[in-house]
Amino acid sequence: MASIFNYNTLLVDLQKETRTVTVTLNRPEAENSFSSEMIFELETLFSWVASHMEINSVLLKSSTDFFSTGWDRRELSKMTDEKIQRLMDRLQKIIYSMFFLPQTVLIDMGTGARGIAAEFSVGADLRFARENAVVQFDHLRKGLIPACGGIGFLGAIVPPAMARKWTMTSLPLSENDMTSTGFISELYRETEIIERYLEAISEQAPIARIQAKRSMLDTILPQIEKARESEKDYALAGMSMGDWRKAVWAERDDLKPEFTSAKELSSALKKERENQMSH
Repeated sequence: MASIFNYNTLLVDLQKETRTVTVTLNRPEAENSFSSEMIFELETLFSWVASHMEINSVLLKSSTDFFSTGWDRRELSKMTDEKIQRLMDRLQKIIYSMFFLPQTVLIDMGTGARGIAAEFSVGADLRFARENAVVQFDHLRKGLIPACGGIGFLGAIVPPAMARKWTMTSLPLSENDMTSTGFISELYRETEIIERYLEAISEQAPIARIQAKRSMLDTILPQIEKARESEKDYALAGMSMGDWRKAVWAERDDLKPEFTSAKELSSALKKERENQMSH
């Protein structure tokens, strides 16, 4: 395999036999969490990939067994809400762009993924994980609302009832849930199975493959287009309460976070309405 980029958070290699670009998240010291630098590098990488249609497939994986723990929350804790919102918007655009790439996109989640890392995987065409992998859409447990496709995009590729279950419980997905819904294409014991998929993709007629992916996208495009705006609106409103910061501080001190109560939210909304009426 030949290295084709010199990034700080990603390792990018080209497998000539199958014309596959392999992208490895490479922040093991931070559990391969998503940072602003990683998002920038993913933006530039996917822009490059989109213009190289001779590439058949893109394989995303991790330098560690566990794909990623999600956001780099230590970095987020130092940012303003506005800057975080812009960062989330950029990541949502990256995930959205994966649907439009001419290549077939595969993700190997290894032993699991949580939060935004699980959300990121929604943009792939095929997802793989080891047997007994732990995959969680645990945003609500961390005081966050899925804002990068974890509601609208997810509900377009799996039954909405399952997307609701995974989000509203924050519990790990069962193996049956993952495979019966098609969220995970295959659970494996050995990674060689992914190589077989890459070989099969390389044997397809390129134009037919590209057009088939685009035609399948057309059936869900209205839903994911609508989701792009609604997710951002709700995420911004939720973030203003600051619960995600409380979760970061609690985790740092090994404590249970004390989130804003529904009653406090109701009082804040009532006060805001009164202020608006007085003006």
